[in-house]
Amino acid sequence: MRNWHYAVNGEKKGPVSEDEIISLIGSGELNSETLVWTEEFTEWKKLSGVKDVFSVPVMVKAPEKQLSPALALASMILGILSIVCFGPLLAVPGLILGIIAMVMIKKGTASGKGFAIAGIVTSLISIVLAVIFVVLMFLISLSPALKNAIEKVKNSGAYNSQVMEGVSYSGSDWKNN
Repeated sequence: MRNWHYAVNGEKKGPVSEDEIISLIGSGELNSETLVWTEEFTEWKKLSGVKDVFSVPVMVKAPEKQLSPALALASMILGILSIVCFGPLLAVPGLILGIIAMVMIKKGTASGKGFAIAGIVTSLISIVLAVIFVVLMFLISLSPALKNAIEKVKNSGAYNSQVMEGVSYSGSDWKNN
């Protein structure tokens, strides 16, 4: 069995066995333009020029699959819809999809970083707006209870009349008399 030498990116490697050359061809590390040499040659040859030596066809590496931005795009759409429709229920899946998309992008198995960031940001904005809305609704609902508590304090006589004098609560506004 012959020993082979090969050159990749200008760097000569070898000697390697014929089986190893075949394995390198199969993995795509060597292609038809790779220069090879063995003791039988007077000069280096392109691998495509020594087809009679190898019964294995030279493999051309398949183009890489185009990475999909589907999760990132879905995250962005859900985030935008959650703001427009004031739907925090849409924001949670939008946030989750955005985070998953970012992890996949960092691993190199997906694309669409801008979409993912937009989805995360819009989802977070929607969640924050929903929390603010709930807090405001809670505070507004306390208004009648607060009025009743003030009336009870006034009626019980357990307040300083000088402090409370001139202050009244009417409907939704505090007024100074």
